[in-house]
Order: sequence, then structure tokens, then C-alpha cells
Amino acid sequence: MGGRGASSNQNSRMDFTFKKDIQTMNGDIIPKGTKVTKVIELAGGKTGKQIKDIKRITETYGGKEKDWSKRRGTIVVDGREREIHYYQNNRIGKVEVKFK
Repeated sequence: MGGRGASSNQNSRMDFTFKKDIQTMNGDIIPKGTKVTKVIELAGGKTGKQIKDIKRITETYGGKEKDWSKRRGTIVVDGREREIHYYQNNRIGKVEVKFK
């Protein structure tokens, strides 16, 4: 079910709700309280795959390369499911959120 080897249990552990309004890289606003579901790790973290932009990410936001992951999730906007991608570091937070 979860896609790309992730079980639905793993997905539900990574689901979250935005605690503040988020401006995406596309210029859209994701409102506070929006729930992100079906979250999976695409690169970094425990995937064994290198994040292509890891040097730029660590230079821009800090942190150690090993602590970053690239993730995707699903949100509902205006009654329509939308896929978002973002980078995450548990100490720094989520950065560069964008619609795909």
C-alpha cells in the first residue's frame, strides 16, 4: 500500500500538521492546520540514497548531511489532493516546501 517499499504504518508515523502558514517555493500558501499524510522518505535518512542537493542544503540551512532527508506527502487543498516535496532536518525543521 504505502508505495516505494514504505508500509502504511511507516507513513502514519511521519504524518504531521503544519503549525503555521507555510509559503511554498511556488509562492502558494499552505494554511496552518493543514494535515500532511502519506509521507515517505525519498532520499537521505534511512533510504541509502544520496540527496542530490545536499551540499547546497547544508550550506544554506546548516546541520549535518546525515541528518537531512527529502520527503514527499499529500495535502488536501480546496477539496483536491496535492503532492508536496520538502527537505527535513529534525533539529532545523522543514524547508523548501513545494507542490509537485
